[in-house]
Amino acid sequence: TDHDPLEGSKAVSAHVTAQQLSLEVPLAAEYLILGYGDVIAAFIEKEIQHRSSLEGFIKEVHEQGGLVILPHPFSHHPKHLDLKPFDLIESFNSRCSNHANKKALTAVLSLHKPHYPASDAHAVQELHLAHFELNSTLPLKDALLKERIEGLQLKKTEKQFILASQFIKHYKKKDIQGVLWVALRIAANMLKGTLFSSV
Repeated sequence: TDHDPLEGSKAVSAHVTAQQLSLEVPLAAEYLILGYGDVIAAFIEKEIQHRSSLEGFIKEVHEQGGLVILPHPFSHHPKHLDLKPFDLIESFNSRCSNHANKKALTAVLSLHKPHYPASDAHAVQELHLAHFELNSTLPLKDALLKERIEGLQLKKTEKQFILASQFIKHYKKKDIQGVLWVALRIAANMLKGTLFSSV
């Protein structure tokens, strides 16, 4: 998913159609919801406008027949976020700490919530890190909610990719202080020989 616009999933969908691939690409985007952090709207038809409250966001997504998905529930979200309103929750994220991933899996299992693993890839080299298998005759949206999702591969991201995406983010925002901070972290990891190690 792209951050905010649907254009990324629309482009993938158009490519799949042009190549005549037998893949389903639901329209989805990741939105920054005030006070809650990033939340994904999937299986929607148009951009979600309500982003000032989680309740309004969820209502608009559901009115379109979409799913509200929570990525990395214990990273970059409020500390005591209620997980119950979400349709689908990420239980493994390649960019999150082992502690955050374990906490996420424990939470979704205790709540009996549908869950899935994800790479949270910011570069094409990260796409393979986490993927899952879903064997079902149901439509994809229904299968995600009703069938057991089996994680086929759960690997962690190397620090170089996380630092690279942080550098790009600060550069795009013209945040010189942020750019210098990330550059120092890259240099420190190079000196320690940990740049290519996993998080």
